[in-house]
Amino acid sequence: MKWNRKQLVAYGLSALAVLMLAALLALIVPTWVIPGDDLSANQRLERESELRGTLLQAVAGLVVAVGAMFAAWNVILNREATRLAERGQVTERFTKAVEQLADQRIAIRLGGIYALRRLAADSSDDATTVTEVLSAFVRANADAREPDGGGVDALGDDLLAALSVLAVNRENTEARPDLCEIDLSGRDLSNFDLAHFDLGRANLRSSTLIGADLEGADLSLADLRGADLSGASLALANLREADLTDANLTQASLDGATMGKARMAGTRLGRTDLSRIEDLMPDIGLSLHDNSTIWPEGFKPYRAPP
Repeated sequence: MKWNRKQLVAYGLSALAVLMLAALLALIVPTWVIPGDDLSANQRLERESELRGTLLQAVAGLVVAVGAMFAAWNVILNREATRLAERGQVTERFTKAVEQLADQRIAIRLGGIYALRRLAADSSDDATTVTEVLSAFVRANADAREPDGGGVDALGDDLLAALSVLAVNRENTEARPDLCEIDLSGRDLSNFDLAHFDLGRANLRSSTLIGADLEGADLSLADLRGADLSGASLALANLREADLTDANLTQASLDGATMGKARMAGTRLGRTDLSRIEDLMPDIGLSLHDNSTIWPEGFKPYRAPP
């Protein structure tokens, strides 16, 4: 039950009135209940004094108990006031950070991104919301292209920062960063931490993912045609029905990944360990594997290695 200060004052005045009445009765009641017929005046006064003392002790104990109760209520009210004040500050910080994400100046956007990172670290209740907001920011701004001069489109500093914060924020929330259906085709994502990201139906065609951490990521139905995933960690990743045509999986880690119905014509599998994948399709034989490719026990691709 929640109390406000007006209620506390009202109950306090009521309790004070009750205590005053109890004290008054403690003074008066003994004169009513002590029989006087068989007692001398001194004996009667002595009996009344004893009873009055007992009653006053009881009233004093009641005063202490009521005081402790109101002290506890006051502590609860102060804590609630502090919590509400902190909640208001969090809301203000969140609103300001989100507004910064829409600014045209990249320095301001970066400030908003890192403000959300701090907010997620300070308030576990808001960590999931931060992940959702930054995921939406990355999806909305993924089309911005910054050629790096090498034929690959680099990500802007704000997108790099947002992806980094999304990765760090996994410690604060179980929510997956949602980049479903995002277009990151032709982007350089080498060594990125994208573990447990939702990249279902994402367009990653011709992207560079060398050494990227995609452990546990959802890449189902993703377009990975011509993507370079050499040395990438894809352990426990979901690659069901992904298009890996002409992709490079050389030395990629696929321990426990699911690859049912993945299209792998022309996929390079040199020195790739596929031994722990249970749902490989026979047409993986169309991939560019060699004697260094490790297959599941008993698995036979229908076309012999070249």
